[in-house]
Amino acid sequence: LLLKKQEVLCVKIFLQHALSAIIFICIVTKKKNSMKVLNIKEICDNNNTMIEIANKDSISYKEMYEFILFIRKCLNFKKEIVYTFMGRCSESIAIMIYCLSFGKIYCPIYTKDNDIGIVNMLQSIGNGILFTDENNFERILKLKEQYLLPIKIYLLNLKFKKCSIISDEDTSIKVELPENTIALYRTSGSSGKPKIVMVRGDSVLHFINWEISKFGIDKNDSFINLTDPSFDPYFRDILVPITVGAKIIVIDEEINLNYDIIADIINNKKITAFHCVPMVLRKILSANKSYNSTLRYVFSAGEMLYGSDVDHFYNSHYKNAKLINLYGPTETTLAKFYYEVKINDSKKLRIPVGRPLDNSTFFKIKDQETGDFIDQELRDGEVVIITKYASAGYLNVGDETFIKLSNNNDAYLTGDRGELDNDGNLIIKGRLNGLIKINGQKVDCDLIAATMKFIPEIQDCCVIDIVLKNKSTILVAVYTKLNSIDMLDPSYLIQNLRQASCNIFPSKFVCLDKLPINRSGKIDKIKVRNIIENKFNDKIIKISTGG
Repeated sequence: LLLKKQEVLCVKIFLQHALSAIIFICIVTKKKNSMKVLNIKEICDNNNTMIEIANKDSISYKEMYEFILFIRKCLNFKKEIVYTFMGRCSESIAIMIYCLSFGKIYCPIYTKDNDIGIVNMLQSIGNGILFTDENNFERILKLKEQYLLPIKIYLLNLKFKKCSIISDEDTSIKVELPENTIALYRTSGSSGKPKIVMVRGDSVLHFINWEISKFGIDKNDSFINLTDPSFDPYFRDILVPITVGAKIIVIDEEINLNYDIIADIINNKKITAFHCVPMVLRKILSANKSYNSTLRYVFSAGEMLYGSDVDHFYNSHYKNAKLINLYGPTETTLAKFYYEVKINDSKKLRIPVGRPLDNSTFFKIKDQETGDFIDQELRDGEVVIITKYASAGYLNVGDETFIKLSNNNDAYLTGDRGELDNDGNLIIKGRLNGLIKINGQKVDCDLIAATMKFIPEIQDCCVIDIVLKNKSTILVAVYTKLNSIDMLDPSYLIQNLRQASCNIFPSKFVCLDKLPINRSGKIDKIKVRNIIENKFNDKIIKISTGG
């Protein structure tokens, strides 16, 4: 009887421990799954679809899977921040997929950034693993030694399956990250000081699955990657095709700005879809190449799309493809609005960004005088995006632009001016700081730039305001021409602006052979201001940060 009682007691204890173990395993599994974005084995196993690095090497999905397993063997299984310091290459893609498949925090660093920018980012985030290649490892090793950076450096070469530890370091995460964080991305800083955004896995999946479903993307498609890994739309370029097993052509840094070659690749490789900023689209369209019958979609995002762009697109060799305008800041993850552009939209000054992707996102307009959020009114104000699928906010920075709401929704104040058109589509009119006052009158720098782009000879343009030593404010328009760098007659430009009902005109017009661009492909307005400052530096007190 005593033995039986002991057996019963032992069974009870065993069951209690077994149940505890099962609960523990379930909790751990749930945590891991919440971090996991891709089932890489399912996507890549026995898939011979190719990922090509333009004019260089190529690998199949199956080989990519083998590379990822090789990387996994080099590392431990704990949660870590994984930096990449390399350009567009097969190694960069493999590390991103590895991180998203096995619960690491992906954090790409822009290789063309200056030393201070790189050091600031690494010091802000802290301990982690850093993968680099032979082109960049000497520079990052020197920075590590000079600034005592808390990173463990790996030199990676997937072609020869080599992964060498260059330096050792504790890689335990020191910063506090929300559980569902899968990546850390630095904003472009085009609207102010760059910040580090914590990207959520569910938000990335929400967009990727939406685009695949909405536009019927499948394994028969071919995408071209025009985005640097350090810019968050890289997720769009890579994850949309990879999720369905489609072909990817990666444009590396050597031919990144040669748009004639890019146009040739789009044609010769039978590309069916690609994402890009409007400025890059204009450059591709200006390359006079033969018609590509395979192109189905061009997704434009990141900057304002104009009626002149639509006219150029639908009169080009891509006229049978569909042009989709996407909108959404880095802080709200990839995109939250879309608009299918029509041929007759070429008559519009600004192309709408349309409506939310689905019922998980909506928006309001913040009245600049009262501060109230206004719903569904045709009024000019700040665009406020409300969604369940935003980012997790900024790393180490509290910010009043993020507002926590009920029902797991976040409101993000974009800093963009917008209004609804008569069809209920959202139109982005520019940045809030694009409105300035000259002689007591409000002037819209973005509107003047948009109007100038309708002038046939002008390819691209931006307008800034400067304050002269006599304390008067003037506008300066900086533009590029389609065919040459010869200066257009200012009276001709003013005549066109007057015909478009502009009542205030730039005092100076500056023609450049090309406008400087930042890592995301947008016009780099900081560099534009530096150019203007150098040109008029004996007369300027300051350059405005707006416009």
